[in-house]
Amino acid sequence: MKAVLNSLKNKNLCPFSAVMLLAMPLTTVDSSLTRACEIEQCLVADRSCSQIQALVAGAQLPVLDGAHQGHPLEWISRGLRQRRAEGDPPRVLHLIAHGRPGAFRFADQWVDAEALKAHTADLSHWGVETIALWSCHVGADASFVALLEELTGARVLASNSWLGRDADGNEQLQLSTWQLSDLVDASAWPAQFRLEDFDDELTGSNKADQLNGGKGDDSLT
Repeated sequence: MKAVLNSLKNKNLCPFSAVMLLAMPLTTVDSSLTRACEIEQCLVADRSCSQIQALVAGAQLPVLDGAHQGHPLEWISRGLRQRRAEGDPPRVLHLIAHGRPGAFRFADQWVDAEALKAHTADLSHWGVETIALWSCHVGADASFVALLEELTGARVLASNSWLGRDADGNEQLQLSTWQLSDLVDASAWPAQFRLEDFDDELTGSNKADQLNGGKGDDSLT
């Protein structure tokens, strides 16, 4: 008990506050810390993709909502600005989207180095400390990561490999100390998914695969 009090005192907590903290039920302390972590983080995702929609359905962090109008960097900026105005400025921004080396995609719009440069003013006001890019291969282009860090002033985490789960159950779902399960409930994950751009390539698994079309004529172009 004395050692704990001394430790808390070294963190500039007065002894009375320390005693009150120790007197709180552990469940109360845990829930308070969890809520504080949730407030400090937020999630933004490309909901035009059905796989990512499934992930977001199990979100365990606040999702950055708002009108997804205009360029992705513009509406993300609006969402972050709204969070600050509401008194909940996030320190960490998690972004889930399909990617390729040096770019990530929202719907049909790619965010690459040229897009970053065109939105320098928006990015300078993001006000986050860390940006975690949950997109395949984006980190393979170190210059893109460096540019995003320069324009936002944030630490940027990005993978130079694929992220997701393949047909054999192999998973790559970690960025730094974060696991994807820290963001979204694992029960919401599709059985198989990758956060990468296949450039209109259809790939099959080692099991029976099937393409199903709806009513009317369907075509692959």
